[in-house]
Amino acid sequence: MTSTNEELLQAETLDRESCPAELPLSSGFRQGLAWITAVGSAIVLLDLMVFRPLCPPARGQTGCFSIGGDAAGVFVMARLMAWGNGLASPIAYELAGGISAPFVGKPPAVVTYLAGVLWLGERPLLVRALIFLVVGALVAWFIRHRVAQPVRRVAEVAVPILVVVSLLAGNPSLLARVALSALALGAIPIVGLLGRRLVDERTGLVAAFLAAVVPAVWVNATMMNVETLYVVALPLVLLATLRAADRPEPLRFVQLGGAMLVLSFTRLEGVALAALLLAGLVMAARTPSLGRRLLLAGLSLAIVAVPLVGWSALNNARFKGGTGVSIGGGSVLWSGACDKVTYGEFKGFWTLCTPETTISERIPLTEAVDDLVLVPGYAEAVMDPDNPVLSHAMERPERTATTPVASVELVRAEYDKLSGFLPDGSRGVGIWVDDKPVVDPDLILEPGQHLLVHANPVSGFSEVELDAGATARALRYYGERMDDLPLLGAARVGRAMGVYRPNQTAQLETLVEGRESWQAWAGVISWWVMAPVAVLGAVQLRGRRPIWPFAAVTVLVVLVIAASLGIPRYRLGLDVVACVLVAVPLVRWWSQRQPTLSVLGPLQGEGTDDDANETVRDR
Repeated sequence: MTSTNEELLQAETLDRESCPAELPLSSGFRQGLAWITAVGSAIVLLDLMVFRPLCPPARGQTGCFSIGGDAAGVFVMARLMAWGNGLASPIAYELAGGISAPFVGKPPAVVTYLAGVLWLGERPLLVRALIFLVVGALVAWFIRHRVAQPVRRVAEVAVPILVVVSLLAGNPSLLARVALSALALGAIPIVGLLGRRLVDERTGLVAAFLAAVVPAVWVNATMMNVETLYVVALPLVLLATLRAADRPEPLRFVQLGGAMLVLSFTRLEGVALAALLLAGLVMAARTPSLGRRLLLAGLSLAIVAVPLVGWSALNNARFKGGTGVSIGGGSVLWSGACDKVTYGEFKGFWTLCTPETTISERIPLTEAVDDLVLVPGYAEAVMDPDNPVLSHAMERPERTATTPVASVELVRAEYDKLSGFLPDGSRGVGIWVDDKPVVDPDLILEPGQHLLVHANPVSGFSEVELDAGATARALRYYGERMDDLPLLGAARVGRAMGVYRPNQTAQLETLVEGRESWQAWAGVISWWVMAPVAVLGAVQLRGRRPIWPFAAVTVLVVLVIAASLGIPRYRLGLDVVACVLVAVPLVRWWSQRQPTLSVLGPLQGEGTDDDANETVRDR
């Protein structure tokens, strides 16, 4: 027998003896997980139908949810994809007469999933039934050796889905929200399996229950943004990482690569987390040999990298310029790069920053504008009366992708406000001098005049060019304030963690992010309670089970918040981690108080008597 085979056999033997997660799921765990998922589903249903039912967009409204902002972008992009437009700009389509402009401002995973659901909803009932029949048959065939009565199991899932899609087919807004919420509910059983893999089944059930009831999770489930899939993909990646650490074999690294791929197509930082976790698997493990660990990590990396490179190459061809999986990092950076959110009472939050400056010397308007927005040729293009895109500004498409509860009428009103109107009644282009809109490219600006430019979303420039300009402006702004960045980063992290101006952050969550006031406060208070308990759980697991994957998530989330925006939903990764780690001391405490109910044994690596400890030492 070769040394590699001996290592694998020894690892498998130790797994079966020392890791409860390698044993089959008990019936009690399955039933408990099902009941907990039902509880989470009931909470989400209450949010959908009672706490925040859908309503038309209006400023400052509470008690309901309107599909606006990021949610509207995801929804309209998904409808356009379902109609065969691919990934197209929702703003250009709705505000410029139905123009189909390439757009990857949202990571494609959520948009593609939702587009598939909406496409199904627009098919005739018979076609939908046939699709479900074919797909269900394929799934049943694939799981036939893993699940008893596979046809029945598949039918139990497929038939309710078909019924829901059919009932909501005439209401695409509600169908989209229900579909995304149902996707997010997948986080509950995955977190339960993660807790079981980390410690045991009791811990898994407690972790799943926390994921079902913690506001940060279920509130984001119904928000129709990328966090809907992120809350599922992140614990799936952590679960696959622990499985690969427990038994480093090719199949598990293939599964890990697949989970990492989903995460990478969901959030921009998914690629960075994948790199951190793969590096940790190589460095933290003792078996198998270093060479084999590198090969296994390379296998996962290839599964992530090949599709990402292909997608990036496709985007480069679409935009005729450098891009990647998704664009939008520039707009995120720019949303935090102005004095209003760098200093003063809103420090650390975000706003729609506007490029503006006071002219210091005589300069042509076109040159001043281009220097301000850092998009070459911008001024000349937007002030060109023959601009092929801008000339269609505010024209309605023949077929709108919006609905009464996912309307762009507020966006249209805001566009008119930011563009301004000239004395002859014609619409401006978003360039203002001394609080007056201007469109004269030959204008010379004098010292002391104030120049302000609202970025025009239908300027005709590609998304890549506009995002690159936003990135350059943000970096220029931060470069001029290097000494202030440490405090700014701390304020952002403090806001996200609920320790810096929590009352104001909760109010902003209601006004800007679309949450109810009590939901925002429930998220803050639950985090205050869970964070220290999660630290205790990590301490109790130290040296007994791998906690470095959770540490990697923590470090990455904090860095992303510090470098971008201090909003609580950016903390979602830590909320997921906390659900698992908080379960550890809770189960330990309960086991000590009720030892007769501790049917699954002590925590991994922890005995209840000297004999048990001796057994662990012998292993």
